Amino acid sequence: MTASEDYSIELKNLTLGYGERDIISGLNLNVRRGEILSLLGPSGCGKTTTLHAIAGLIAPRQGSVIIDGVDQTDVPINRRNVGMVFQGYALFPHMTVFNNVSYGLRIKSLPKDQIRERVARALTLVGMDKFAHRKPKELSGGQQQRVAIARTMVMEPRVLLLDEPLSNLDAKLRQEIRGDLKRILRDLSITSVFVTHDQEEAMFLSDRIVLMKDGEIAQFSSPREIYNSPASAFAAAFLGNTNFISAKWLRQTPDSTGCEVSAVETGQVLKGRSALSFAAEQPVYLSVKHDRVDYTLSREEFLALRGQAGTSTMECRVVDIHFLGHVTKIECQAGNQTMTVLRSSASVAPDLAAGATIYLYWPEDESLVLS
Repeated sequence: MTASEDYSIELKNLTLGYGERDIISGLNLNVRRGEILSLLGPSGCGKTTTLHAIAGLIAPRQGSVIIDGVDQTDVPINRRNVGMVFQGYALFPHMTVFNNVSYGLRIKSLPKDQIRERVARALTLVGMDKFAHRKPKELSGGQQQRVAIARTMVMEPRVLLLDEPLSNLDAKLRQEIRGDLKRILRDLSITSVFVTHDQEEAMFLSDRIVLMKDGEIAQFSSPREIYNSPASAFAAAFLGNTNFISAKWLRQTPDSTGCEVSAVETGQVLKGRSALSFAAEQPVYLSVKHDRVDYTLSREEFLALRGQAGTSTMECRVVDIHFLGHVTKIECQAGNQTMTVLRSSASVAPDLAAGATIYLYWPEDESLVLS
């Protein structure tokens, strides 16, 4: 198998836009055969425009769209054999679930027994086989979305495109449906491109994530890598759950495995890791995840930790505490520097309250220097 045959979708030097404005310029992106890839980013970053180009809903100004090794750039949407699931369910209200799912097969004039077999298989796949004779108004939002997925899957597309299909569902139902969706996509080994602005959703579903900003790829890697090693402050902020300590670059450590920065608000010299070197005194951020920071209420323990190699510390004042069930979020402050600690609720002292002095500590190698 050649390198090109390893990919189900290839976007080459793609330029896309509306009117006189280019949304995306010179985009290159490969989607592996059978993988679930998410396009993640804020509104207006170009993720849905990219999805529409793969589907054939928008024609590129430059570049090409290749699916299964065949150039599809000028092929109309109805001849690409690409399935698409939208935010809205777009079900025919006067038709039963069975007729909604079978509609595309009937348009293709498939034999009735083949239609029945494929529809039954698709409805079973999404857990809707017992609702075949109901109409959309008799279904919940989650059930309607399952029908919309079945309607797409019954056509046996070679590529599945999903444009924020879970955004209209409540939080609990969204978690349930995304679990079913991941199981279905895994079972069928279908190449899927999923558009979302929800980072947790992207990390749950994806083999790889394309984080987009202003029509460009800000980072392209696995969920674990993009979370633990964000390439920029934008990536770290968008993935969330990160403390940003305003600082100035001081120096690379002699062994080049770490670096030192000066925290703007506290004046402390803190150590971290960085793939880049910056100019002296250049403003940077020291990023450390909320759940990598621990705390103690004992000043004696804090002083012992402060002298411990490989550990960063900070004295703060508790501003607020948020009980979130199995975890508790502690917000605190040192000068104008805000810090958040996310710990198991069972480990948080029940008498901890706003105004208390709290001593934070975390491993230096959990600190990432970003610009």
